[in-house]
Amino acid sequence: MKIDLNSKEFQEELKSTTEFARLVCKENNFYPNPIEEENIRIYKGLTQNKMKHGKRYCPCFMVLGKTEKEKEEADNRV
Repeated sequence: MKIDLNSKEFQEELKSTTEFARLVCKENNFYPNPIEEENIRIYKGLTQNKMKHGKRYCPCFMVLGKTEKEKEEADNRV
């Protein structure tokens, strides 16, 4: 599935992902990377996985499996 990073759909989901990530950081006393470009890169990866796989899987892991059971068994990171 090819995702257009400039599409309205992607940009709206990216905004939602960014807000989600910032909320998770705040609630858990985490601090985002001081290099904002790195945060944006991570948010884009999370957004792409949300659009492709239905969840914000960590962009540093290959999402394995087609069904939810296969993905869970593959120990994918959310």
